[in-house]
Amino acid sequence: MELDDIITPIETEILKLDEKPIIIGHSVGGLIAQLLLARGVVSSAVAICSVAPNKMITFDWSFFKNAATIANPLKGNEPIPMDLETFKGAFANTLTDAQAQTEFERTATPDSRNVFRTCMTDSADIDVELPHAPLLLISASEDMICPASLIEKEQHAYTDETSITDLKEFQGRSHYICNEPGWEEVADYTSQWIDRQLNNMPLTEDFKQI
Repeated sequence: MELDDIITPIETEILKLDEKPIIIGHSVGGLIAQLLLARGVVSSAVAICSVAPNKMITFDWSFFKNAATIANPLKGNEPIPMDLETFKGAFANTLTDAQAQTEFERTATPDSRNVFRTCMTDSADIDVELPHAPLLLISASEDMICPASLIEKEQHAYTDETSITDLKEFQGRSHYICNEPGWEEVADYTSQWIDRQLNNMPLTEDFKQI
């Protein structure tokens, strides 16, 4: 399975809808949300701790370490295993050992190596100079997989001044931001941002780009 194998059926279902939906995605899902936004099939998008489009990278050591593990050609096409040590060390590094154990048993699954590899190909390219519907990028200060520096780079890449490309960084959060303690704050911020787009409301101080 590759990136396009995931995007195509999602886009097919979206095109059956009577109106363009709002889409929210995390990690690779965040990249997919940006790609669907660029294709003009959604009304707005929220990308949380998103894998970057356009083969973008950051020089953060943890990013390179995790990317190298995923892309390792010696591993062929076998899935990327997720053990407790990796989960706690890279994915949910802000959790206590006890929390990590519980969340690992509840949510951890292997990942597709080929999906991640194709995130660094032309399949993930976006013309970031074109106008686009509203986009919110959310980052986590302690994210070791998609570091906050990479998410900020994504925001700066979008250059159309007539389009909304907002960025919100949550402090003390990891790549596990959607499930770790305090996830309600992230959900509430996202809900309020969406409401403001639906009602065409101007940004307040809390919602200005950072």
